[in-house]
Amino acid sequence: MDVTLPERIGTVPLTGSTVAFEIVVDDYAEVWVDGKLPLLLGETGGAVVRGFNAPNRVIVARDARPGQQIRLAVFGINGPISAGPNNFIWVRSATLEVRRARPEPPGEVARVLRADPAFDSVVPPDARIEKVAGGFLFTEGPLWHPDGYLLFSDPNANTIYRWSPDGQVSIYRAKSGYKGINVGEYGQPGSNGLTLDREGRLTINEHGNRRVTRLEKNGSLTVLADRYEGKRLNSPNDL
Repeated sequence: MDVTLPERIGTVPLTGSTVAFEIVVDDYAEVWVDGKLPLLLGETGGAVVRGFNAPNRVIVARDARPGQQIRLAVFGINGPISAGPNNFIWVRSATLEVRRARPEPPGEVARVLRADPAFDSVVPPDARIEKVAGGFLFTEGPLWHPDGYLLFSDPNANTIYRWSPDGQVSIYRAKSGYKGINVGEYGQPGSNGLTLDREGRLTINEHGNRRVTRLEKNGSLTVLADRYEGKRLNSPNDL
């Protein structure tokens, strides 16, 4: 499907908006956008994993512009996968969603205290602190990924989360710092500091495992450091 964005849909102008495409196929669907299948290491799974008739929602445009062209391709299959039924594939629903850019951020949740004027070169004077997500136990190690999403650790929950600009929060990596059966004995068993190396691989400080690791692009884990002068690390924190 080739889609050209108009100036408005109904009463909603598209300029600067975020446009999402959501489809429900009986039984499963995958959606390609401009020749690419949106994949993300650590994703909890697309519609095939989530179950029969699960909605598949993808962002097709951010900061949309009238006249912008988008090519969508939908691949649908029947399930169960291991015992294909003899019925038909059909689309239950297929919709576009438009979320207009907010002209102003919501009210401030904190104030910025500037003890040194040089701080203005790092954080603009008119910057406002905005709460984008909540409900976590303890947040650490924020990392903005060049692919356009935020990764951060919850050491208490033993989890790395992913936040995207459309407001979606998902688990990027479970058991991010410890997998032992005695995990309940740790106050903060999970990961803390996060960063990317020169090849874009995620590097993780693991509290419970007392080590620094690198998540390879194939999903395997490489231990970069777990000892200093022959002694185990205590609780790696920042990177």
